[in-house]
Amino acid sequence: GKSSDEADRKREYRYKIETEKKMLLEQKDKCPTNVRTNCSNIKDKDKDKDIDINNIIYAHGNLDHTMFGTLKNILKDNWLNNPANYSIKLSTDYANTVWEVFSVYTIPTTSDYIRTTFYGDEDFLDFVSMVKGRSIKNFNNTVKADDKMLTLSTCYGKDVKLVLHAKLIRLDVK
Repeated sequence: GKSSDEADRKREYRYKIETEKKMLLEQKDKCPTNVRTNCSNIKDKDKDKDIDINNIIYAHGNLDHTMFGTLKNILKDNWLNNPANYSIKLSTDYANTVWEVFSVYTIPTTSDYIRTTFYGDEDFLDFVSMVKGRSIKNFNNTVKADDKMLTLSTCYGKDVKLVLHAKLIRLDVK
């Protein structure tokens, strides 16, 4: 039935993500120096204190507006046309951060926007260009090779993801 198909799709999506994580863990001792990833942090006991190149947060868009239940609002004109919305504040046990939105889009389910390993600056900037090219709005900001990225992702109907990308603009360590 319908719920069985959705459950299978979610299992497949989680499997893809877990496969990428396992691959990174298996490669942790083989990280070439030209690869931008958190290979060195994987070994650290305190790795959650470090900010990855692409920090990915997935959550359900619950109807009661919990978790990412309001993320769909980023597609509305009143959100898109209000620059005050372009800053995201994220607080962890380690730091308070501020991120600047540079891309917002929907896309049929894929895993190409959740990369965490990049083979040099050019590869990273090609990735940034790809996700900026998908954006429904030009946010008129620049992402540089040494920037850190935040990716928010949730389901947006069947077989579609809603995605937001932002770059780190402020880090206050606690």
